[in-house]
Amino acid sequence: HTFGAFMSLASPVATEMMAGMGFDWLLIDMEHSPADFQTLLWQLQAIAAAGGDTVPMVRVQGNEPNVIKRTLDTGAMGIMVPGIRTVEDAERAVAACKYPPAGFRGVAGVRASGWGKDAEYQKRINREVLVILQIETKDALANLDGILKVKGVDVAFLGPADLSWELGHPGVTGHKDVQAAFRTLEATCVKHKMPLGSVSASEDEAADRIKRGYKFLSYKSDLRFLQEAASQGLAFVRKTEQGLKKK
Repeated sequence: HTFGAFMSLASPVATEMMAGMGFDWLLIDMEHSPADFQTLLWQLQAIAAAGGDTVPMVRVQGNEPNVIKRTLDTGAMGIMVPGIRTVEDAERAVAACKYPPAGFRGVAGVRASGWGKDAEYQKRINREVLVILQIETKDALANLDGILKVKGVDVAFLGPADLSWELGHPGVTGHKDVQAAFRTLEATCVKHKMPLGSVSASEDEAADRIKRGYKFLSYKSDLRFLQEAASQGLAFVRKTEQGLKKK
């Protein structure tokens, strides 16, 4: 198993702090956060500055080759692509992550290659870059066998919230139809020997995912950790204040 967390605050300070906590990877979210390429650069530099073994991943805005290219050029070692629906979508995502002949990523002297000083970068990155496809649509489930057969796909990542909406049960991930979809994805990944990933918002959910064989598991996010700690801390001082007033 590997354990990581989403980075949703677009903050290099939060990213550096989280990188020092011992996560296997951190996934900088550019789909649902204020992050842009400048903040992405700062966050990737922050992970490097932390000096550990945390691997920098990025969820891009969409299955757009130019976005994927710039994200990899900036130094990401893994790309998560949201909204996958078809085999062609999967093939396009993989090709955007790979230099020829495996794909069509453009070559340049970029940060990822030490500004061109790393002569071996282009030779090894096709093997090293992690391609993570989000399975969060009804179409993806219908085409799952074909998607998981695409050469170069490394992880199938369940998007529970979006999938619940697509299945007509917005946000109700415990609904039997949504749970049945989860079981279908899990069984199909086992059949294809494809590592499975997802998010977990609580200890119970994380434990369940681990027991079900999820190998690439995100536990909360910088945003969620901050919200929960702030909420708990504020509740404590309010409760303490109310207790003193009653005396």
